Amino acid sequence: MTVRRLLALAVVAVLLVSSAALPVATVEKLDAQKRLAGKARKYGDSWADCGEGATELSLWNVTMSPFPVQVGKDFTLTLDTTNENAVITGGSFKTEVYLVGVPVYSETDDLCSKHECPLATGNVTLGITTFLPSTTPPGWYSLTIRGTDQDGLPSLCADIKFTISPWQQ
Repeated sequence: MTVRRLLALAVVAVLLVSSAALPVATVEKLDAQKRLAGKARKYGDSWADCGEGATELSLWNVTMSPFPVQVGKDFTLTLDTTNENAVITGGSFKTEVYLVGVPVYSETDDLCSKHECPLATGNVTLGITTFLPSTTPPGWYSLTIRGTDQDGLPSLCADIKFTISPWQQ
């Protein structure tokens, strides 16, 4: 066998072994955009409202753009929520990012420096765009966003899971 053929067989074997090792997760609350695009992957692009009714904003949709998330490009995360309580005039939110469960990034921001305030009752869309450096490692990511209002009361809680694949570059 030639070296080129041996190398090709080794690459195929690695791909088969690594794809067999991917966990098959039950995907809850998949974003309609991903479902319609047919790009939802079995190993866990999902989101959940972790506030369980104890926050002022109820999360009802999460959109990631582009989907799938790509390194070396801007990444926009949009949270569609409903504010059924009082007008939110200020507050802060903390974003924590984990790669395979290991904390890799944390940031706390003032709500009104990132979004127009006040947040009225009814449907409220919150969005943020950031650049994902080309050095971002591939893997399973978990993003948690927790917000508080001007009085320090919980206003939002979102758990978002997504994957950055080395084949998406």
